[in-house]
Amino acid sequence: PLSSIPEDTPVSIAAWVPIHSSMPQSLSTILAVLKFNNLDIAMGYDVFDYDEDGHVSLRDLRKKCSELALEISPEGITELFQALAGVRTGHISRNVWAESLANGDADSVLAKRGVAPDDIHLAHVVQDVLDDLIDTIAQQQAPKDAKKYRGVSFSKEVLQGQDAGRVH
Repeated sequence: PLSSIPEDTPVSIAAWVPIHSSMPQSLSTILAVLKFNNLDIAMGYDVFDYDEDGHVSLRDLRKKCSELALEISPEGITELFQALAGVRTGHISRNVWAESLANGDADSVLAKRGVAPDDIHLAHVVQDVLDDLIDTIAQQQAPKDAKKYRGVSFSKEVLQGQDAGRVH
């Protein structure tokens, strides 16, 4: 397992993962979530560090997979952690995380859910346009106070519901 390899040693997950293992699918699922949310693998490590102590522990991995409703069984999470975590450290190192996820297939996971790579890019472009539109509306509503609206989170209700057009 990767846990017996020094943290700074490059590894290839395909070389040692058993064929019956759910690990490749688990890694691909995690990578798909990162890609869908426009996060790179390094940022993903920090996202999965649930308790923000600088390390991804088994508890962190379980909590984040549950929070994100990932389709990885509890056994699959344990298998993934045991394969990737250092025996001495009790956590997944950044290097092993990055090397392991680099071999994942996010596109196939997303395609199974009806999401094409171009759809992800388009969603981020649309979000940028909406952010610009919100800035414009805020400036028109209160030009003198426009700065106070920067970074304000507008709920879906504000943008779509009966409060449409009003800035809170």
